[in-house]
Amino acid sequence: MLLIPGMSAIAKKQVCKSLPRGYALSHVLDQSVELAKKIGKSRYKVFLEKCNYGNQDIAVDGLDFWNLGSFAISPINQIETLIAIYEENLPFSPRSFEILKDIMVMEKTKHYTIRAKTGWTNVAGQNIGWWIGYIEKGQSVYFFATRLINDQSESHPEFGPCRIKITKSVLAQLGILD
Repeated sequence: MLLIPGMSAIAKKQVCKSLPRGYALSHVLDQSVELAKKIGKSRYKVFLEKCNYGNQDIAVDGLDFWNLGSFAISPINQIETLIAIYEENLPFSPRSFEILKDIMVMEKTKHYTIRAKTGWTNVAGQNIGWWIGYIEKGQSVYFFATRLINDQSESHPEFGPCRIKITKSVLAQLGILD
């Protein structure tokens, strides 16, 4: 896990004024495909470039081009993107940031708010899962990016939920979550 307390920086991909309220919570792949259709692949690529998001390789055919093929992003670039979202330093409207930050809330307590997103893809026989986000606690902000990889030939029924469990365990040990 990469954890970087509040620093300035760089990038994020698509945020759209018309994001549906439940976007991050249910039917994410289907809604992402529909959103990609509305945005269009060429416009999507322009935003990837403007935001310096990942390797920007979306040359693969298909409607979920960000999830298949050679498109990739490092945990460091994910952190840079999260910081840019937090600071609203990307080419999107204030309203788009407001919507995005609202749907990113995964947990809110009287002590902290976690804004985050999970992800999962399959590449070359491997499951690659991640949980990225940031925690607002008092006047502090903590950014995190956890990426886990396992061989698809091995059965790991806890692979999906463990992204969050492992990250929260480390954050608790660091005294960020209480």
